[in-house]
Amino acid sequence: MKRSMYLPTRFLGTALLCASIVSSAFAQRLPKVQAAALRAPAGVKIDGNAAEWGTLKAFNNATEIFYTMANDNNNLYLVIQAKENLVVRKILAGGITLTINPTAKDKIKVTYPVFDQNDGAYINLRFAPEILAKTGRSDSLMALNNKKLDVKAKEIRTRGIKGVDTLISVYNTDGIKASGQFDDKLTYTYELAIPLKHLGLEVDGNAKFEYNITLNGSAHTEGSSVENIEGGVRSNGSVPVKDMMFFWTPTDFTGTYNLAKN
Repeated sequence: MKRSMYLPTRFLGTALLCASIVSSAFAQRLPKVQAAALRAPAGVKIDGNAAEWGTLKAFNNATEIFYTMANDNNNLYLVIQAKENLVVRKILAGGITLTINPTAKDKIKVTYPVFDQNDGAYINLRFAPEILAKTGRSDSLMALNNKKLDVKAKEIRTRGIKGVDTLISVYNTDGIKASGQFDDKLTYTYELAIPLKHLGLEVDGNAKFEYNITLNGSAHTEGSSVENIEGGVRSNGSVPVKDMMFFWTPTDFTGTYNLAKN
């Protein structure tokens, strides 16, 4: 992604600029794709808080997310953090899809968050950079956004998991867990846990697989939409066309993970 297209909305104020430079420098020291297997910490809670994970293991610049993939004997975990305003908004527009290829012919997909297009969370982060530039944090906006997520982000979409519906509640009995929350700097943390049995994987068995992480985007977000018209594109709503084009276009990357043994 060409960052220069979005500088006017992302970097506002000296404090925010300095924080972004530090974050960018740190991100560039991390691998683009996680290289090593990792055992999950004890007592993992899927609650949108990444405190137990420490520093995430990779930063992928194709999607502009930090992430860690890990496992224990029972579950595969994916933790993602997005700090860039537009990237967070893109995630909220279309969710994140984790695709697992446990065998050459199988493909399993899990998407979260999932919102009803006609009854979305309507989380408006367009002016978050200005707020953070002035205050450095925003407890009130964090609380408001998380309350909306608690009410609206109640579903997980699945594909290819035998015996599991294609749309399930976050309170499902299938053992698939997902959560997303903001911190006071409006960093968005996404956590996902999938039982290994649903993936046909075992720690001491067929433990290696290919995965893909996609930020799906959407042509509809924040009360606006974008569509192709003769001679170009048109945005209906208050979100600028350049932002809608970014939200509209999926971004993704692929990696390989080998389950960590005991």
